[in-house]
Amino acid sequence: MSDRGFRDAIRIAVKPGPLAQPALARVLAVGASRAQLSLTGVDRVTEAAGHLARVDEGQLLAGRRLELVVLGTPGRLEISAGVFERDVAETIIAGDGSGSLTDLVTTVVPVRAWDGERIAIEVVEVHQALSQDGRPSPDDPIIPPASIITGPIDDASIAVVAVAGEIDVHTAPELRLTARNTVLTYTNAMVLDLREATFVDSTGIAALIGLVQLVQPDGKVAIVNTNPAIARALALTGLEDIFSVWDTVSEATQHLRDEGYGGRLKQYAPPSDPSSDS
Repeated sequence: MSDRGFRDAIRIAVKPGPLAQPALARVLAVGASRAQLSLTGVDRVTEAAGHLARVDEGQLLAGRRLELVVLGTPGRLEISAGVFERDVAETIIAGDGSGSLTDLVTTVVPVRAWDGERIAIEVVEVHQALSQDGRPSPDDPIIPPASIITGPIDDASIAVVAVAGEIDVHTAPELRLTARNTVLTYTNAMVLDLREATFVDSTGIAALIGLVQLVQPDGKVAIVNTNPAIARALALTGLEDIFSVWDTVSEATQHLRDEGYGGRLKQYAPPSDPSSDS
């Protein structure tokens, strides 16, 4: 079954606090329904809503509300939360002593972008990925690549995600969440810079395929790569026919512009929940 695209995502912006929790819970419940999560999964998502509602307003960028983008596809719920000040996302993930987001979801990573920090969250109900109680298995840790950096090109209408190090079963989840978070919250035109990547396995290839499905039909991802081993992997899997592959970021960016991609598709002001101001 194909992915829903970013236009199917649910978006909300609220003022953090006790009154925000019901609004966030409703939105996440709709996403959980689309993702066909079990009752256990819905309970975990509802708890996550409470966790996010307790964010300190001072941790948000000045003048911003707590923004959530939620995308539910069969078996998977994706949540992007932000926009936070620098260097606070990990504190929010850890929680205030009443529980951590890592106790509730399958994968959660901080995403540093050009306008602050966001938190990318994923709840996956795949038997092999979960322990017997339905929570993430501690035997399958998420080890980030050497670096994942997001940044704008010119007017931020095209995103750049640069990766260094190995992209394998341990690191592909963070790359997938970071890249998809960028698509969901900013733009459907992306340059994936793999010049500093040293290796990509089948899980990394799967992450790239999922990214293509997310941006279609009116978006595109261009790859920058100079590593012969990664070039062979793309050729063997047929991905060089799906992606356009370039030697430099400027070439890839110009290609996307020439093809008509890179509009400000998600530079939006999300609607707020009126109950959060009462």
